[in-house]
This record gives sequence, C-alpha cells and structure tokens, in this order.
Amino acid sequence: MSKTSEIYDQDLVLWTEEQGKLLREGKLDEADIENLAEEIESMGRTERARLCSHAQRLLEHLLKWFYLPERRFPSAYAAIVEERTMIEVVLGCSPSLGDRLPQIMSLAYSDARRLAAIEVSPLPDECPWTFEEAMTLSIEGI
Repeated sequence: MSKTSEIYDQDLVLWTEEQGKLLREGKLDEADIENLAEEIESMGRTERARLCSHAQRLLEHLLKWFYLPERRFPSAYAAIVEERTMIEVVLGCSPSLGDRLPQIMSLAYSDARRLAAIEVSPLPDECPWTFEEAMTLSIEGI
C-alpha cells in the first residue's frame, strides 16, 4: 500500500489536500489515481441521491397536500416550496441529472408513496404527476 493510499484510509481531508496539490503541480505519477477516480465517481452518485431524496420528499408532501386537504397548513406549503427550491439548486449545479429525471421520479415516487401511505390511502400506484407538474402544480388554498 502506498503512502497516499494509507493517508486516504486514515485522514480523508489530509488526503484530499495532498491530492489537490499533486494535481495542480502536474505530479500525476505521485497521485493516488485509483482513489481519486473512486471519489470523483462517488461525487456523482451523491448528487443523484441528493436529487432523488428531494424529489421523494416533494412527492410525499404533494401526496399529502392533495389527498389530505384538511392538513394544508403553512408548514406543508413551506415544505413543498423548500423541496422545489432544493431540486432547482441540484439541477442548477448538475444539469445532466435532468436526463435521469424519469428514473429518479419513479424511484422517488415509490418511496414517497410508501411513506405517505402511513397517513393516507389509497394512493395511486403510479406517480400522478410528471416532473414538470410536480414542480409547478398550484398549491394555493391555505
């Protein structure tokens, strides 16, 4: 195991600082290429998971909003607005995730439906909204 690989396992922050320095200096032969590649790929997975998480929460709140109208409180409205905002932030930072929205929405709806079903049922088996609709549906009426 090389020194840089050992540092990777012991102190991730120190490792990232050292790897950044080596890359800026063009010392690729000294860089921990395998772990660098793994970390870069992990960043993409993290962003996908972040988008899926916000989509799941948005869909869960929308299900409750439309299927439990008696619980349309300002906090529910705020939660929908917040999740929409966070989705816009993630897509603004990683626009290529837009190509994966159908898959992400399908995964997110499955989890959202399961969680919302604790409080309300029956719920549709398939997501009743497209991504665009989920992001723009009017949620007035509180």
